[in-house]
Amino acid sequence: MASLWKHPRSRYWTACFTAVDGQRLKKTTRKTDKKAAQKIADEYEATARGEKTASQVMKTVLELHQRFTGQAVPVLTVRAFLADWMEGKKKSTSAASVVFYQNVCDRFLESLGEAAEKPIMHVTQTQVRRFWLDVANGRTQATAKHYFKCLRMIFKSALLRKAVAENPTDGVELGKGRTKPAKSNTRRPFTLEELRKVMLAADDEWRSMVIFAFYSGQRLSDIGALTWGNLDLDRQEISLTTRKTGKEIKLPLAAPLLRHILLLERGKPETPLHPRAYAVVSAPGSNSALSNQFVKILAAAGLRAPVTHDSTGRGRCSEHASHGLSFHSIRHTARTLLEDARIPTKHAMAYIGHDDIATSNAYAHVGRAALLDAANALPEL
Repeated sequence: MASLWKHPRSRYWTACFTAVDGQRLKKTTRKTDKKAAQKIADEYEATARGEKTASQVMKTVLELHQRFTGQAVPVLTVRAFLADWMEGKKKSTSAASVVFYQNVCDRFLESLGEAAEKPIMHVTQTQVRRFWLDVANGRTQATAKHYFKCLRMIFKSALLRKAVAENPTDGVELGKGRTKPAKSNTRRPFTLEELRKVMLAADDEWRSMVIFAFYSGQRLSDIGALTWGNLDLDRQEISLTTRKTGKEIKLPLAAPLLRHILLLERGKPETPLHPRAYAVVSAPGSNSALSNQFVKILAAAGLRAPVTHDSTGRGRCSEHASHGLSFHSIRHTARTLLEDARIPTKHAMAYIGHDDIATSNAYAHVGRAALLDAANALPEL
């Protein structure tokens, strides 16, 4: 049993207790009532011996504080803390990142169920592990880990704000979720002639999205989320935060892309460049609707068979995995053409925001001059 000691110059009792390795420890209880101090001292010793978690001890301390002072310590529920955390992110993060963070919060609350209304300090590693299994089921390993990384960041913030005594994401082993298998490696880049056929088959908005993708190398969801605020026409730059990885990308505008932009009707910073696509990527849930629209354009261009709803007997994903062209192929096309133009691989990867680039800012990685060389190396569409 832990003992108590009081320094002659202090009004608080100090807990004296033994750790699991036999070491004697001291820690103030911040209590003047000896009975309350003794209970806290016993909790300290239970923690030091590994018999209780820090969250369990914090729960006891809060209960004791209320019992002996009559005042309850304000405690945020999981839902309340996440809502408050999201408000802070909305003021300091790009719109695309806010959408991703909100999606992670929604998935975590859904995974917790009724426990979402309980204090955040009560979240356990078991609940965190269940969340990991939920997000890993049906997603690639990389995407699931991106979700978990965000949850870890949330609890790190909770720890700094003393809303929790420990981070429940620490020590949770990953990699055992039922992640979906990787797609068949059949995707290939477009030829320039094929891209021109796509341009002819597309309407104005999709044609613009193809041009943006070709001259920036970015993904469909990032192109769809662009607003006029992402463009700096004075510096002739485009900047964005990727929705998949959260990386900050800043690129010089290739001359053909700049000419295209100058033909568009200019809007306010918050005005979407591609309104229909923006509406899709801004809504919660999957962006597959955009991919499906592009598949129809490919069919109209004669680059793949029209999609039907007739059963093939091979499952829903067989056709999706077997054809070689998609909107993402434009990204591969840009990379291939940059390599053909003898742009150094490091510069080409930085230009298209490749996942292997560790830095969050392409300028910091290779410099504007190298990126401008890459932009100017891409041919006219």
